Amino acid sequence: MRCPRTSSARRAKGLSARSVLFKHALRTAILPVVSVSAVSLGFLLGGSVIVESVFGLNGIGQLAFHSISQIDFPVVQSILVFLAFCYIFLTMLADLINARLDPRIKL
Repeated sequence: MRCPRTSSARRAKGLSARSVLFKHALRTAILPVVSVSAVSLGFLLGGSVIVESVFGLNGIGQLAFHSISQIDFPVVQSILVFLAFCYIFLTMLADLINARLDPRIKL
């Protein structure tokens, strides 16, 4: 808590260092973490094809792999649309969480 902005805010409001850390510093620092987490989860969904093929697990990745190898286009399209909706949902959820955490963000 050696930042001059937080130490002056703490002195002006008479707050403890812990409350300044949680109310001011961490609240703005968590925003990029939430955004990157949503994007990373989306990439994990896309990487399920490789993981399920390597480890022999049954799931949407294995279904996609078999559908591509058997040239089953409707199933491949369905899987891609489902994964796209999951990715869009995750990024929208991250935006809503960011808006909830930071009052400067308006939706």
